[in-house]
Amino acid sequence: MRIDQIDKNLANKGLRHDDYTWHTVQELTLCGCLDPERPMHRFDRKLAASLGERCAWLSGCTAGVRVRFYTDSPYIAISARLTQSAGEALLADMTPVNASGFDLYQQENGALALVGVFRPDGISDTVCCDLECYSDRYRLIEINFPLFNGVDVFALGLKAGSRLDKDTARRRRFLLYGSSITQGGCSSRPGNSYGALLSRLTDTDYINVGLSGNCLGQPEMARYLASVDTDLFILDFDHNSPGADYLESVYPAFFRQYREKRPDTPIIMLSMPLFNSDWLRASGLWEERRTDIIRNTYLEALAHGDENVYFIDGASLIPRELADLCTHDQVHCNDMGFYYFAAALKPVTEAALNKKK
Repeated sequence: MRIDQIDKNLANKGLRHDDYTWHTVQELTLCGCLDPERPMHRFDRKLAASLGERCAWLSGCTAGVRVRFYTDSPYIAISARLTQSAGEALLADMTPVNASGFDLYQQENGALALVGVFRPDGISDTVCCDLECYSDRYRLIEINFPLFNGVDVFALGLKAGSRLDKDTARRRRFLLYGSSITQGGCSSRPGNSYGALLSRLTDTDYINVGLSGNCLGQPEMARYLASVDTDLFILDFDHNSPGADYLESVYPAFFRQYREKRPDTPIIMLSMPLFNSDWLRASGLWEERRTDIIRNTYLEALAHGDENVYFIDGASLIPRELADLCTHDQVHCNDMGFYYFAAALKPVTEAALNKKK
């Protein structure tokens, strides 16, 4: 297929090869989306709009959205039209590739390994790039979508005559609900968010409902997330609660509401990562009572016979001696911080999923 047959406004200029055959997203396995009416939206836009204009915009950000497929093409191109220009979507704390770029992994020795990134030009609302994969093996490819922008149209370019098959394997799936940290701020690129890292470390699928600044534990969101079929729920909305009183008023109720609809789904409760607890306490962003509220919700569930709950203290996520190297701004993780975040979650995630078998 020619690219203009997919969308007449998509670009294919500046590519290193001129023999691409172009494919639509419908020919690929699309992961990380919950809105059937809008295939590259993470979750229901109508629900998001009812929670505010900012939530509506965040629902269109493609954090956690991926395409997976098998091919033997030695080089791969993408052409995409973004919801906003890369300049408009770029937040002060984010890299352009984090907010509006894509990264590509291919299977090597049984695991996914980074090949490279598709960079936005920093000005327009299009991304058009290609990558040399230096392999013509028939192999699995995964492309991670932007974390803080949306994608309206996506096209994949493969060398003419190359094989293309969807990834049809059924993998266990976890669901994330949390703050801008969950959404992926401030990794250098999409594949380094902790959800993406944890997915690769555990060979699982995932859905990222990280809502930067807007993860507030509303009852409507609890009902909606309980409707999602998932093998594990990771509850990570400590950071966005305005204070301990608010957290106490919503967190236990949110858990109970979700658990009522999903009595057997394993739930991991996370308190916020602490890089410098003295600074966070002085700034008013953290107090020990917040951690106590989450821990007590977990302990109360255990006391009532719930054997599918887990608690991770955010203070244990990052090695204390490396804390300054793991944060962008004392609140958000950088790539190193996200690695330790995912590494700490890995054994608990595997234990929860294996117990559910």
